[in-house]
Amino acid sequence: MATPGTAYVIDSKGFLENLIMVDMDNPPEGVVLEPLPSSLFKPKWNKKSKKWVEGLTKKELEPKLKEKEDNFRSLLKARVKAKAKTLIEEVAPIYKQLNWHADGVFDTPEVQEKVQKIKEIRDNSNKLEAQIEELSSLEELEEFAEKLK
Repeated sequence: MATPGTAYVIDSKGFLENLIMVDMDNPPEGVVLEPLPSSLFKPKWNKKSKKWVEGLTKKELEPKLKEKEDNFRSLLKARVKAKAKTLIEEVAPIYKQLNWHADGVFDTPEVQEKVQKIKEIRDNSNKLEAQIEELSSLEELEEFAEKLK
């Protein structure tokens, strides 16, 4: 019985041309069975090392890495903001119910405690966003993202 799987067709220079389904027990000649890393922008098969490598030149790669880093940074900031919003909504559902124009509404200890907690959440969110801005590489951003989980 055949075991289906994905194989990669490469050109004479090792660049990825196509994906095909094959019988993994009897693959056709000249295809690569090694899984393709998702981190490569232009996959190239290195026949000597039998590994996928980045096929872009440094000059071609730099703007793509910068774009990926910027996108990841924006995503992290959005996650921090969303988490802060969720925490605020958990801490202070009373905010949705308050009449903001009512006299003395902020005088109760319960409301003051919630206001203080919201300030702490916002401050923490701002600090995390500042830390994200200070990170200088995609690797640092990925490590930071792992800590946020």
